[in-house]
Amino acid sequence: MDTDLAMDELTSVRDREHGNCVVCSRANGSGLGIEYTVVDGCVVEATFGCEKAYEGYHDVIHGGVISSLIDGAMTNCVFAKGYVAFTAELSVRFQHPVSTGVPATIRAWIDKSYRPLHYLKAELVQDQITKVTAEGKFMERPEE
Repeated sequence: MDTDLAMDELTSVRDREHGNCVVCSRANGSGLGIEYTVVDGCVVEATFGCEKAYEGYHDVIHGGVISSLIDGAMTNCVFAKGYVAFTAELSVRFQHPVSTGVPATIRAWIDKSYRPLHYLKAELVQDQITKVTAEGKFMERPEE
């Protein structure tokens, strides 16, 4: 799919289905407000500043925040394909601590799809080191 078309689809589905999401909505004043964008036609990417406010252990980003960022990237990835799908399973592997104060990039992509089930992969990279990898299964919402 063309990157611009995928970005239009992502924006349309996100605005319609995720208007107050704690991870990706700009309208939720208490949320993270992460801006996921489509790159290379099929990969969704965002930057997270890793502010100290999201710390768990001293100078380390809380694992729950990281898991939310990964889940958000995967969700926005299915949105970019025009699917409305919910997280059915999420497996996150923390390979290295994610440091506070150093921006990180989160990426997600669809590995394979057998509609209505989609298998996704994701990663978080900081200082050119892959610190977190993840796999997820997303199930499309039944038509109403």
